[in-house]
Amino acid sequence: MFCCVLRATEAHVALLKDLTALGKDLGYKDAELNKWVSAQFKIAEDKSREEQQKEEEKVRSAEEREERQIAREEEKLSREDDRKRKEIEAQYEHRRMEMELKKARATKQESRATIAHDSDHDDPSEDEDGDRQRRRITNSGPKLPLFDDSKDDIDSHLRRFDRYAEMQGGRQLIGRYISPHC
Repeated sequence: MFCCVLRATEAHVALLKDLTALGKDLGYKDAELNKWVSAQFKIAEDKSREEQQKEEEKVRSAEEREERQIAREEEKLSREDDRKRKEIEAQYEHRRMEMELKKARATKQESRATIAHDSDHDDPSEDEDGDRQRRRITNSGPKLPLFDDSKDDIDSHLRRFDRYAEMQGGRQLIGRYISPHC
């Protein structure tokens, strides 16, 4: 700090000497010379102060730009991290769903194998009713209530049957023989 003040003072002294020499060359003497040198020195100081303020403003502006650039880069990195995190979560969820699907398929195959194994050990002399019962076990789905002549309407029962057959994809075959609506 002391060094800077000393340099400023040396610069001021040199400026005063130069202004005094210039004033004498212009023809100023005594009080007029002092007045002219003081005015010129003040103008030079004001100009120097303005230049210093401009330089400080440039430095501040550069620092602010740099801070904004750093903030933008941090925001960009944050968005990239969020995107990557979401992508990883989506991949994890996809793998989890694939595993659940494989597990469900394996369970379904095990149950089919169990049913098939059980049906292999049944008595081969079973009649047609046994075959129907085995088909009902292997073909799961909604069961139709039995038709009761005393309570049910035949049209309602047939419409229910048609809807069930349509859901099972067999409407074309079954519907031709049973439903009067085809």
